[in-house]
Amino acid sequence: MTDGGEVIHMNIDSLFERFAIMTIDGEQSDADALEYCRKHTTPELAAELEAIIRPRRSTDEPRTPEDVLTSYLQKNIELIPSKDKRPLIAYTKEPERLIRTADGLKQWTERGITEYGFIPSKHNLLVIDIDRGQGHANQADGIANIKELIAGAATIGDKIKRYFDSFPDSFPCYTTTPSGGLHLYFRASYITPELAKRFDNSSLQSKNIELKYNTKTTAAGSATAKGRYIMTGSLERLPEMTLDLLNVLIKAPERPPERQRYPRKTTDSSAAAWNTTPEGIIQKATEKYSGMSNHEFIYKTAILFQRAGMTKAIAEQYIKNTPQHRGRSDKHDTTTAIDSIYR
Repeated sequence: MTDGGEVIHMNIDSLFERFAIMTIDGEQSDADALEYCRKHTTPELAAELEAIIRPRRSTDEPRTPEDVLTSYLQKNIELIPSKDKRPLIAYTKEPERLIRTADGLKQWTERGITEYGFIPSKHNLLVIDIDRGQGHANQADGIANIKELIAGAATIGDKIKRYFDSFPDSFPCYTTTPSGGLHLYFRASYITPELAKRFDNSSLQSKNIELKYNTKTTAAGSATAKGRYIMTGSLERLPEMTLDLLNVLIKAPERPPERQRYPRKTTDSSAAAWNTTPEGIIQKATEKYSGMSNHEFIYKTAILFQRAGMTKAIAEQYIKNTPQHRGRSDKHDTTTAIDSIYR
């Protein structure tokens, strides 16, 4: 797209990002930004963009609770019928009872069930659960606290920070809870089990901010005795949870205790154990992690360097010479991943 009016072909993700920049950073209305996009792209892309942002206009085109719950199923997010936040099915032992279709949802709704949940990690999602203090012992204002955390973090990129400029209206997809809290939705496809262990952060919870990943989260469209969970935005386009943001929200990993290392048995008595040289660590990582994503390879390799007592500078030097680092689109994330291990 150009300001001169000519049409430049781009994909829907680039177009949506341009729309988000205009409405969030440029403070333009949805209508003005959409009109601009209509004039500077193809009719097909403009129509796709309009379909994505239409759910944001909740006052113009209100969605029924059934429509919102069905939107989860359309994204292959399985729902768990619940009451008072307790599941009504043993979904871990009987996964076949999870709700996967509109007909299945209708059957439970006809039985009077109005509350449903989902497990974010099963669908590569991460939810930030923010409370405002009502009904909580610490009375902390989670919304004010997360805005303060984001504003004060120099490592977080401008793209993420823009989502919090006029928070929560500037956030692409969130649920308002009956108590006035918020659920912020993120894509999080790279989270490893080691990283997930760091989500239990008592200092963060004292601010009434909680990360929901492996725990059941109430879906928008649900209703409890306290009120309804209302979605603003759409599940179609969720922001990616970055390591920069995650490192602001979670505790640093605990350093493993020093332990005696025993050399690997070998027929060559002069051969060194793999974890005594950087080259040996890279070779071991290639053997163990070559089938993983670039991010997982880098994250796990950094752990090997840290546990071997190597310095961060050595780890960074050798990891940045791997094909996994060279193959990343955003190479700054490699430094961020290594920093998260050596904090």
